[in-house]
Amino acid sequence: MKLTAMRIFCLLSVLIFTNVSFGQDTTKVVIDWLKQNSIPIKYIEAGNGFSDLQPLKKAWKDVKVIGLGEATHGTREFFQMKHRLMEFLVTELGFTDFILESSYSACQTINDYILTGKGDRATVLTGQGYTAWDTEEFSAIIDWMRAYNKKVTDKRKIRFHGMDLCFNAVGRDVVLNFLRRHAPGRVAVTDSLFQKLAIEEVKWPRQLNQSILQSTFMPLQSLSFFFRINKQKLIANSSAEEWEKASKYTKVMEHWVEANIKDTTLSFLPKPKQGRDEYMIENVRYLLDKAEPNTKFMLWAHHSHIGANNSFGINIGSYLKQRLGNSYYALDLDCNEGTFQSRVALPDGKFGELKTDTIPSGPEQSLSWYLSQVDKSPLFVDFSSIHGNPTVAKWLEKPKEFTWAGWAYGSDKQHKPTPNHQDVSIKGYFDGVLFVERTTPARPTKNALERSTNKIGF
Repeated sequence: MKLTAMRIFCLLSVLIFTNVSFGQDTTKVVIDWLKQNSIPIKYIEAGNGFSDLQPLKKAWKDVKVIGLGEATHGTREFFQMKHRLMEFLVTELGFTDFILESSYSACQTINDYILTGKGDRATVLTGQGYTAWDTEEFSAIIDWMRAYNKKVTDKRKIRFHGMDLCFNAVGRDVVLNFLRRHAPGRVAVTDSLFQKLAIEEVKWPRQLNQSILQSTFMPLQSLSFFFRINKQKLIANSSAEEWEKASKYTKVMEHWVEANIKDTTLSFLPKPKQGRDEYMIENVRYLLDKAEPNTKFMLWAHHSHIGANNSFGINIGSYLKQRLGNSYYALDLDCNEGTFQSRVALPDGKFGELKTDTIPSGPEQSLSWYLSQVDKSPLFVDFSSIHGNPTVAKWLEKPKEFTWAGWAYGSDKQHKPTPNHQDVSIKGYFDGVLFVERTTPARPTKNALERSTNKIGF
């Protein structure tokens, strides 16, 4: 018995030692691989040329849609790096269309501004409704888009789109103006409907009046049906473009109500889709379908939306990967530690002051921890084509923590602080990562500061 026990002890010791050694060996192999295959990025700020970005062309040469993800919505370095990447993608790789995780309706005024100069930049940026984007860094991006569009032909101009459902004031105005010209008999009832929607929309995303939302759903469906059934007549009296805009804006409003209705027991209501992404997918699909062949898109969103599989439920990235295969590239912008801008979610349902939050250093064996060992921030790593290194391939398959932080949260039950790290397998989720060691908060505009002080907007 003593001999058997000794043998068992020795066997367990060997197994434990082997596993520890294997883990240590794996860590070293992965770090060595990252050091050899990562591409150092010399500059974060735009305006420094593209010599250090030229190696990225190999990874993106066949890409039709690139998802520009981010660990937080309030990181200055992410804004700046995306600005620089966008200039590179537009001028060097022929990308022309930009989609933002923001209002489909309200972003149309930004599109008008960068194409024609209509309005002013500060107003249209604030008007899109998402305080997260109302920053000095994003202002610089819009300024660059406007300046670029002045210099190029129509075919090469950048076009700006939103993909989210809320903040539909622009759409409501377009629909009402269309009806006044071509169906005046529907104006009064539609105006009354839209006033209800406007009151509820201000409360989004919390404390919406469910009875009012339910009362608006069938009238919105009826309005959508009116546009469909009278399509040819309405186009003949206006134009295909005018009809298309009014019809689409109505459908977006219908989807916004559907997405926010909580009571699924009423027989006239459809079963809501599983999550917000499924509704945004409808708008992304629409934009891709109506674009000219070979149009290339840049899509800016939190990396939970651009990830290329269903690790956190159906999302935009998984749809794009299924539709486009390797022509969709999911890029994660990540960091190891630092600070970022977020917003206080108040118990009364409103959103209050902007604040600075902290991302702690990535725990050992997390994605950010591994990238910090490379010691050449900022850097880019392409995970989409790993050949001949089974250890790294297995490492990519194993779930690991990566940086994750939300935009607005507070002390109420619905908006608890977001975890700073989440587990996910990199393989199939991110095609590549652009890593910054340490970050700072984005810088809000004057409008953003005033609105947050006055508890306005999201």
